[in-house]
Amino acid sequence: MAKNLEQSFERAKRAAESYAGDPERASRLLDEAAEKGNRQKRIFGSLWEDFVAVLRMLRAWNRGLYRGVRWSTILASLGALIYFVNPLDLMPDIFPIFGYLDDATIVAWVLHSIRGDLENFRAWEQSAPSAGAAPVEMVKAD
Repeated sequence: MAKNLEQSFERAKRAAESYAGDPERASRLLDEAAEKGNRQKRIFGSLWEDFVAVLRMLRAWNRGLYRGVRWSTILASLGALIYFVNPLDLMPDIFPIFGYLDDATIVAWVLHSIRGDLENFRAWEQSAPSAGAAPVEMVKAD
C-alpha cells in the first residue's frame, strides 16, 4: 500500500478499538457500511461476497454469537469499514471513480489478509445450530 493510504488506514484501525468496545456504535457502523456497500456494490467486483461475509461476521461477533475470530481481524475489519464509510478519507468520495479506489484498495487488502478467519466464520455459520440463536442480518445483494 502507498504510504499515505497505509497511514490513513492505521488511523482507522486505531479508531476501531473504540467501536469494538461499544456495541451500539459498532452496529451503526455496520449498518452504514452495508448501506454504502449496497450503493457501491460495483467497486467490490468478485469480492462482494467476502464483503457481505465480513459484515455478517462482525454482526455475529458484536452480538456475542461468534467469538472464534482473532482480535487483529476484528480491528482490521472495523478499520476497513471506518475507512470505507468515511467520505473524506485519503481520496474523497466526491471524485467519481477515484474517490472509491482507495476504499476498494483498503477493503480488498483487508479481505485478503483475513481470508482464513473469514473461511472459519463461514464454516461456523454453516454448522451453527439455528435453534435459539438470534439471527444475523444479511446484507441485501441488490
